[in-house]
Amino acid sequence: MRRNVEYADDDERDEMLSAARAYVETADAEPNTTDGYRLDYGDAWVLVRPSGTEPKIRIYAESADADRAERLATDMYVAVESGR
Repeated sequence: MRRNVEYADDDERDEMLSAARAYVETADAEPNTTDGYRLDYGDAWVLVRPSGTEPKIRIYAESADADRAERLATDMYVAVESGR
């Protein structure tokens, strides 16, 4: 599962990433900040990071259960959007 969130400028990107960081800090999962903000749930994971080539924030989620991956991606998307 992948979702993209476009941003207008660096300030908006930074605010959106700050919102993602706040979400990660309150989540009930193991965080990893090696390549953006990643939450590992054991049976699934979600990652949010800025694109290196486009003015977009990318959200990736994987799970054996497609609905779970969709929920994780949607929850992160809502968190990122709250930073606008």
